[in-house]
Amino acid sequence: RIVTWNVRGRNGPVRRSRVFARLRSLKADIIYPQETDLMEKDRLLVRKGWVGQTYHSCYGTRAGGGAILISKRTRFTGTKTVTDPGGRYVSGVLGGALVVLVNVYAPNWDDSEFIKKTMAEI
Repeated sequence: RIVTWNVRGRNGPVRRSRVFARLRSLKADIIYPQETDLMEKDRLLVRKGWVGQTYHSCYGTRAGGGAILISKRTRFTGTKTVTDPGGRYVSGVLGGALVVLVNVYAPNWDDSEFIKKTMAEI
């Protein structure tokens, strides 16, 4: 089960707790939260007891950013991680079934160059 959710920031402890309680209740194997608004120093805030692995990309100004959260019960081996400097996406090339997981947080205006560049890098 895969879930994507624009969490619109979750830096306050009460809001963050509610968001993670909801995410846990969904029993997802892979979760793609967007607009996490977390800076690099805050990346441990996405680590919870039921989350086995995390991949996070931050925008650097508490705006945007995304993550990939992998449940502990999900058999997953990351072999490569790519994070773009704008904090727009996180991807991991995985062992075993060889899949690519990508969380794209794109501009909310029509930006064909962003899409072309992102697809070329993936």
